[in-house]
Amino acid sequence: MPATTLDDELRQCGLAAARPIKIDTEGAEQQVLQGATGHLADRKIPFIVAELHEFGLAKLGNSQQSLRGLMEGLGYSTFGLYYSTSIPKFIPPGSQIRSPFIVNLLFSTPERIAEY
Repeated sequence: MPATTLDDELRQCGLAAARPIKIDTEGAEQQVLQGATGHLADRKIPFIVAELHEFGLAKLGNSQQSLRGLMEGLGYSTFGLYYSTSIPKFIPPGSQIRSPFIVNLLFSTPERIAEY
């Protein structure tokens, strides 16, 4: 199956950036994000929602720490998303997210979250 990167797809479509991105790839979230570092490096994409699928991440040689470390290195903070109407909750770097479920994380900046 042919594959591409988000950077290449955005460029091919003539888009400077996407406003939000939702990634649900059963553990390949880190690889997808690594293929978007050209657009993520200067935070052109303000909101990225990605699943935290620890089993899938581990199968691909990644972890919660490596996924969050990639995004933190690009200037994004990690926030937890909830089904209620509450605002996203900041998750400090280095803290461990523990859940019996697959959870959705929001990668953004505190400034962007405050705008909404």
